[in-house]
Amino acid sequence: MSDRYADLPPERRQQALGWAWSHAYMWATNVQRLADRLLDTTNATMVERIGDGAALTLAVRNVLRAAEMAHDLADGDKAEKMAAAIDDFKRALPDVVKARNVLEHFDEYTVGQGWMQQKQSKAGQAVEPYRMWCSADQGSYVFELGPLRVDALTAREAAARLAAAVGLVEPPPWESDESGASS
Repeated sequence: MSDRYADLPPERRQQALGWAWSHAYMWATNVQRLADRLLDTTNATMVERIGDGAALTLAVRNVLRAAEMAHDLADGDKAEKMAAAIDDFKRALPDVVKARNVLEHFDEYTVGQGWMQQKQSKAGQAVEPYRMWCSADQGSYVFELGPLRVDALTAREAAARLAAAVGLVEPPPWESDESGASS
């Protein structure tokens, strides 16, 4: 368990693990619905597709946030398994955290003053614009935010796997008996 949660009483820690699972599941379900919609190219305007890609990116980041919370609350073997699941997720979607940050701070990135743009400027590099766009064909969709990419199919699969890993740390409430012990 991380130092962040070391002072939590056991019952509060268990409750927090339950909330981590609830958030992981909720956001993974959101990712699945958005990915399914993005992968169906019929009857959607470019503005709708880009907006859904941005929403998918935010949802996928929150699956990761819930998993990181579960990892920080877990201990022993469960913490190790969560760490491995988080590493797998980050390898599958290496740009998702940065893309979420650009979306959250769009005001700064629009005028070339985002954190990554400031790093480019200080290094004497040309400052990259972070324009939203997407590449889409039947069965594929990639949200593009400057040099960052979030693939909808990969996001759908990775979010489902990561939410399932959180469920192994804290089983869903219907898998517990009345005493709160897992069955």
